[in-house]
Amino acid sequence: MNKNWLFWLALPLLLTGCAEQATGEAIRPLVEKHLPDQVELQTLLLQEKNLELSFDQDAAKLSHEAEGQLIKNIHDELLRTFGHDQVTSVTYRIEQQTARTINGLSCKRATGCWTPFLSLPSGDDPFANRGVSIKNFEELIAASDLIVIANFADGAYRAGEVLKGNPAVKGKTLQIHHDLSRDFAGPGRYLLFLETMDREPGYMITGVWSGKFKLEGRPKGYGQDQVRSLAEQLTDQALIELIKQKT
Repeated sequence: MNKNWLFWLALPLLLTGCAEQATGEAIRPLVEKHLPDQVELQTLLLQEKNLELSFDQDAAKLSHEAEGQLIKNIHDELLRTFGHDQVTSVTYRIEQQTARTINGLSCKRATGCWTPFLSLPSGDDPFANRGVSIKNFEELIAASDLIVIANFADGAYRAGEVLKGNPAVKGKTLQIHHDLSRDFAGPGRYLLFLETMDREPGYMITGVWSGKFKLEGRPKGYGQDQVRSLAEQLTDQALIELIKQKT
């Protein structure tokens, strides 16, 4: 066989550095080698380029710095091994239920999704409600102080139609803290379910990530979140109308 032909065949792999195929079996040892001694990986599921990792309850005892470093290490490992295309997001759970954070592998390494964790003061917990498992829209609505359709541009959310909460926020910029909930932070319209912060002005996404829906091209296939599974069966307009009926 012509050696030149072999070279050109292998060149794409050499350029990307990603000769390995992303499978659960290939990913598991890459994740486990970064786990602290007390933390166990319970389940691992790769579904439509979304990787779901569920750790045991001891993961909840990690300091924010240790948690952030763990996420960073896993993020980097996946990028090095599979590139940007095979795994596009990571769902990080505790005991298969509680979403802790979502890391999009489209993040630049220098300013990765873990940065807010590593910069947090010790003992400052941004996810006051991270132990809450929201199962349906009724629970999501009840837990939210403000439900709004907002436009995201230039790094800020501007409130449009208010479906629940103070109507005076319409047209104003919303201050949303710790907006780590998903890999879709691009410009566009969003349906936001928000909780009022206890210790500072502004809001947090209800349910950590269950309460943020990008409209007009809403991502799908993000695992077993029950509210998102319900939303994926609806068009954007049907979703908005359903929330209006229930508020």
